[in-house]
Amino acid sequence: MPISPTQWISGAFGLTEIPYLWAQVHHIQCPTLIVRGAESNVLGPNVTQRMLEALPGAKAVEIPGATHTVPQDQPDAFWREVNAFLA
Repeated sequence: MPISPTQWISGAFGLTEIPYLWAQVHHIQCPTLIVRGAESNVLGPNVTQRMLEALPGAKAVEIPGATHTVPQDQPDAFWREVNAFLA
């Protein structure tokens, strides 16, 4: 069975969710932009919604035609959203 990028990065082999990361999300107190590639197989819409619920004032954008590597797949759209958020 192949190892997903999330499992490789976190070392959480066999886990579909990393509970300690959700516990830490509530400590984020700065404006947050969640950028999701519409074709991502790592960050799904349900997780994005959960992040929005956990981060009051956060904003999420979905970039069409991008996978999890949004800046690589759709760099112009990525930077347009980031610049608009920072403005």
